[in-house]
Amino acid sequence: MPEPLSPEYLRQVQDRIMATRPGPWPIAPDDAGLPAGFGPFSFVEAWQDDERTPAIDFCSQARTDIPRLLGEIARLKTELALIQGARVPRQTRGGEHL
Repeated sequence: MPEPLSPEYLRQVQDRIMATRPGPWPIAPDDAGLPAGFGPFSFVEAWQDDERTPAIDFCSQARTDIPRLLGEIARLKTELALIQGARVPRQTRGGEHL
């Protein structure tokens, strides 16, 4: 299981997001109509052409996807804290749970 993400790390990710322009970033085709760049990146290459389109699509959506994922992390942490806070040990009387 991975280590929990620290609040400092999540703040660093948020800072990197805020330092870039909003997304999603449009994909720019080359002269042949194939994806060649996105957003602030004008030219992207991959080892193989069949890897280029998925990689460009992934990167072009990251500026939108990552903030949404950070929001979901925050929501789940809040929900978990509420659930954990709601766990109050039950009172007992004579060994019976009330």
